[in-house]
Amino acid sequence: MNKKYPLLIILPLMILLTITACNKKKPEKKTVDKKTEKVVIDSSADLAYVDTLKLKQGDIPPGWEKVKLWEDGYFISFPKKPWKKIIYSKNRIEFHYPKKNYDTYASITDLSKERSYNDTKAQKQLFYEVVLNDLIKDMSESEDAGMKPKIIKRESFQCLDLYDAIRAELKAKDVHIYVECVLIGRMLYTMSFLIWEDETPAILQIKDRFFKSFGKDLQIK
Repeated sequence: MNKKYPLLIILPLMILLTITACNKKKPEKKTVDKKTEKVVIDSSADLAYVDTLKLKQGDIPPGWEKVKLWEDGYFISFPKKPWKKIIYSKNRIEFHYPKKNYDTYASITDLSKERSYNDTKAQKQLFYEVVLNDLIKDMSESEDAGMKPKIIKRESFQCLDLYDAIRAELKAKDVHIYVECVLIGRMLYTMSFLIWEDETPAILQIKDRFFKSFGKDLQIK
């Protein structure tokens, strides 16, 4: 297959591999209360109710880990400190924080050496559509046909009230995938949130908090 955007689909493909490896339901973490000798099931994903409609872009939830994405001041937050991976050959940095019933990802890719980016950087919406279409095509042709995702929703939006961006919802077997992509200069910022089990209000609030926490610190030079 002639790939027009080889660097842009790496994170989603990494998600696909994670889905394949983790498709089996992860066991609940259980501890024993020494006083009552009763088994206590970990419910760390269930947070207190927060009206996520009132969240502002760049808000860091209390207790979350703020992560600096690049030297230009952009950041995002995770429920806990994520692992970080630098792929020098791909000009990309990846962050990942997994939980029993959801996963959070973020990546930054420098596209300055990508011919495809230089050819289409003035047409962002076309650029984003090709990214999503290539993602679906690559997953559909993977060895695990049962993981073929379908786009159930996609929309353009203004990220940080300044940048044209795109968000999409994808559904595959046993997993719901939310993706946001924003191209800022030569840098592509990709955020992904995977839900392995039922989309409970608590998990959906974590998703909203994660995406809303993307922001930029004021830099004075």
